[in-house]
Amino acid sequence: MTRTTLRFVAPVIPLAFFCATACNKDKPTGATGETKGSAAPLASAAPSPAGSDDPRAVDPGAVCTTGERKVLAKWANRRTGITPVQMGDTLALGVAVGNKPRLVMVDKQGKAEMTSVSVAEGSDLATDIPKNEGKRDLQRVTPFKTADGKMSAYADYRDKYESKRRRIACELAANKQVVLAFDGKPLLDTEKKKEAAKDPPKEATPAPSAGPAVAAAPAPSAGGTPGRLRMLSRPGLSAPPKVDAPVADAPKPEAAKADAAKPQATDEKKKALREIRDCRTFVDNDGDVWGLGSELYGEPQADDSVKWSMRLFVQPNAAGGYYMLDSIALPKEPKELHTWESPSAAERADGSVALTARYRGTLVSFLLNKDHKPTGKVKSYRGGWPGMVEFTPDGSNLLLLTSYKVTGDNHELRIGRLGEGLPANLDKPSIEGVDASLSEPSLAISGGKRWLLVHAGKRREARLVVMPVDESLKATGKSYDVATGGGVADSRLFPLDGGKVLAVYIQASKDGGDELVSQVLTCGVKS
Repeated sequence: MTRTTLRFVAPVIPLAFFCATACNKDKPTGATGETKGSAAPLASAAPSPAGSDDPRAVDPGAVCTTGERKVLAKWANRRTGITPVQMGDTLALGVAVGNKPRLVMVDKQGKAEMTSVSVAEGSDLATDIPKNEGKRDLQRVTPFKTADGKMSAYADYRDKYESKRRRIACELAANKQVVLAFDGKPLLDTEKKKEAAKDPPKEATPAPSAGPAVAAAPAPSAGGTPGRLRMLSRPGLSAPPKVDAPVADAPKPEAAKADAAKPQATDEKKKALREIRDCRTFVDNDGDVWGLGSELYGEPQADDSVKWSMRLFVQPNAAGGYYMLDSIALPKEPKELHTWESPSAAERADGSVALTARYRGTLVSFLLNKDHKPTGKVKSYRGGWPGMVEFTPDGSNLLLLTSYKVTGDNHELRIGRLGEGLPANLDKPSIEGVDASLSEPSLAISGGKRWLLVHAGKRREARLVVMPVDESLKATGKSYDVATGGGVADSRLFPLDGGKVLAVYIQASKDGGDELVSQVLTCGVKS
């Protein structure tokens, strides 16, 4: 594969903005009747016990003993999952109940309280989509502290309507300040093409290669309302002036009669087509906010055809412009549009950022400097279908943890250690005495000891277990079942004071719906 030098391009063609100081009034959400104001504790779906309510008998030989177990919410959204952001001595977790963003605030002793998130009046996020009109996927909720010290969250979501309208948005819930967004009809109706094609030929996956840097303007949908690509405007800053979006369906210039009197039509014909297909928001340790976007990009050709590609880019800050990360050439008439999935990022000790994502079954990784400019080469890791990556600080470096689906429902753990650059390979740690299939690892270093939380067994039917491990993630003692019965969709492990750890997970309940649960554990190494 070949890649060109990564470079930064300032937005030299018009952008469509909206006011970053949009209404921020309290209002009932309609669907739930909740009042959206400043964050306030919500009642748990189950009462908080004074001690552990674990029904299992105490095993004197167990690796861990349980402390407070708390059901924080019923009907937790497993697609949204759990997104942690450390804020001083407080750990903030971004979650969702249904499609409503929520925060869980955790202190150093493991006491967890769920709080509401203020959603701006007039925001698309404030109103549920009727089932007969479309569907909303709330992809991620990322905690954020505003300039006035109030807690809020960035919501990354995707709305698909029966009318073919799509809204892709990464925005601050409190006041609609947008990181990235697209609102309009898609450039390509791949769903219609799938229905029309009986036995479409399989397309070979093209090798990734860097393309031209991303320009910062939107593209009109073919035959529809122009989509709008918007950029971040930080809290406290005024939005740039609003400008008109490009005109859809520009007239074609006459062949062999092109004259100087119709330059606008010619220019419209040559304009690149752009559509944000997915986006994610990230918040650095110092509060800097940046976005990651997957964009369908079309270059009109002289024969009226379009050269299509899917591009991954970073939108670093409110100054504008983008850094291209990757570009994949697509067939002339794409039947499927894949995006970069499950992106994960973490800041290193020197302020640089490690970033990973999955594209069609391949884990790709990048290093960004402290200004979020890509440095070095793109690194790919194959060997199975990768899950989402978790980064864990380990001294001055980061540990990269993930799992790969290798056969059927069999998963294997992978680990990589970041030094000055990205790891050359991902290693398989030696884990014995547990199930052969292990997935979705999470690591906490507490009291000088390392504790690994994993799904043991078939991924969605697995037990959730914790075990002591060494620096290479080799098991050094017995495992302990944190949750049994399967149905665990997402899980994280966090260090607490006194050498304790906190497991937070989403698990299907016996009476229906998913529960968000926190469990304090005191663990010791036992062979």
